[in-house]
Amino acid sequence: MKKLLLFATCLYLLLASLTYHPDNKLVLNWASQNNGKVWNIWSYGEKNLQKVGQFNYPPLHFYLDKIQYAVAKPIGGPGFYEWLSSPNSTDHNQVNLARYSFAIKTPLILFALLAAYLLFLIAKQFKASDKQALIISALWLFNPVIIYSVPVMGQNDVMAIVFFLAGWYYLNKQKTFSSSLFFGLGASIKMFPLLWLPFLLFVDNRLTVKNRIKIFIYSVSIYVLTLLPFISNSVFRANAFNSGIDRLFIARLNLGFSDEILIVPILLMILVFITWNNLDKVKKTAIIGIQSNLLLLFNILLLFFNHFHPQWFSWLIPFWAIWLVICEKKQFKNRLIISISVFFAWLLIILLFNDSALTFGLLTSLNPNLAVLPTLRDLLLNRHYQVELWNNYAHTWLSGIALIFLIIWAKNKTFAEEIGSFVDQYKLFKYKKIVYYLISLISGVVITFSIIFLAKIIPAPITGPSPYIVEYPFFTKSVSRKITTQYDGLNRIDLYFSNQELKNKDPYLLIINDEQNLEIWRQEFSGLNAGYESSIRFDLPIQTQSKNKIYSITVTPLLESEEPLRIGSLEKDNPQAFAIRSQYKKPSGLSYLIKESLATAKQTFQQLPGLYLALPILLWLAL
Repeated sequence: MKKLLLFATCLYLLLASLTYHPDNKLVLNWASQNNGKVWNIWSYGEKNLQKVGQFNYPPLHFYLDKIQYAVAKPIGGPGFYEWLSSPNSTDHNQVNLARYSFAIKTPLILFALLAAYLLFLIAKQFKASDKQALIISALWLFNPVIIYSVPVMGQNDVMAIVFFLAGWYYLNKQKTFSSSLFFGLGASIKMFPLLWLPFLLFVDNRLTVKNRIKIFIYSVSIYVLTLLPFISNSVFRANAFNSGIDRLFIARLNLGFSDEILIVPILLMILVFITWNNLDKVKKTAIIGIQSNLLLLFNILLLFFNHFHPQWFSWLIPFWAIWLVICEKKQFKNRLIISISVFFAWLLIILLFNDSALTFGLLTSLNPNLAVLPTLRDLLLNRHYQVELWNNYAHTWLSGIALIFLIIWAKNKTFAEEIGSFVDQYKLFKYKKIVYYLISLISGVVITFSIIFLAKIIPAPITGPSPYIVEYPFFTKSVSRKITTQYDGLNRIDLYFSNQELKNKDPYLLIINDEQNLEIWRQEFSGLNAGYESSIRFDLPIQTQSKNKIYSITVTPLLESEEPLRIGSLEKDNPQAFAIRSQYKKPSGLSYLIKESLATAKQTFQQLPGLYLALPILLWLAL
């Protein structure tokens, strides 16, 4: 088990250093307020977080975030604290983004490893062989959903999953208080462990009814105790109960006259009835399979009939891993096919999300230009593909799988299911340790360079820094600004305007001159081209030799307007310092891509030298 965890650690740390997602940055920004000295984030938030947004998780989540911040801060190093409070829109300009992103993921990786170990212990409690328990843990660790959610995105659902698994482990040991403690604390991170608990207790015939009720009441009481110190705060009450439980009621069938049937609750009613009707068939030696299947089915019904966030699929994986291993050889093939089909439906839905941070944006630390690339959904829509239809096909497939699971559950075959033995029939090829090490080391280098090369090969133009706009002052006369371009191939600039209430319809003139004061571009545009605090794109003739050149940009109103435009400014009340974003035609050719990939690999290594020097040593210990 130790070697499995070490090998997963190598993979997770490597991927964490190459990818970026902004979500957990906001969570740690809350935890870092006033240099981490804030202990009641809701009271503090009333006066200080109106613009940032209030902390919207239960109490234990916040205190785990503070531990996460304490671990991440020394790894992040200089500038980390300031970065947490900076706008996400400027992250792609941050030269230390790889190190900062890696820092916030490191504690979450520890939780993922702990979840794998708890799954191993739970499997062993029910007489699984070492190989079966290791496979269950490996299915958690090397599952694409967990890899995507933890080391790539840095999502924190894994924290609540760990507490639930710890509660489940102590429940199997008949430790009433310990199990209740972990269940209650898990709910104080995120609400879903408390939704799972009744189903877990429902089929556990090792416990008396009295003990089941006692565990549930203890768990709820511990959860409530974590809320009591903050319950009087209005900000806490308004934000901390945002558990997502309302998603049970989103999918509906319209009966007309404002009457609707709630789909998920009625399916859960059917699930509970089927389970209740077959409790007498439950074998005590098969409890793990029944509990896992029941919780897997509950989450499938909840997620597959809803619009979900990609990381929520991590809720399924502990129970799915057990479900896949606890079967006979003849069942394994069908279960594997179903699992693969669900994965591809999940992947398609992610790719079609209207959020580039879930796709191209994950590689922003390797290629800052990907941050401003349109979403894959938009790119496909612009080419007239039926994106919504594909998305609906994927959701339909998932809901169909959920109904099939419910039908299979109704056939009662799973109630007497015990751990199958087929996995013990297979043996791994045995080579010398040095062979495995060299294969793994070379594979790691290939994976690293392939990810960096992919970030460079995606056709995203080179984009200059996005401005952080302070204000939109009026301008009624010509405004001019000089800029020094960063790259060759200047072919576009974006200017920021705000047309209040869209009342301005007047003509304006843009003129761009080069260093010799020669005009290279002139274009008229209308106030109608400007929205509320938006940008206008101007395409120029390609300036092939533009690197480090000075260009003068002038914007002139052609009429005296009753409703003047506002122009995005870098300095308060100074229209002359208007904000500009420049864009450059990206060079092509394999040699350029390889050169850029090597430069990025070097830059990433320089941000995290200790990590990349330690990984080969850690890999040797893992084999």
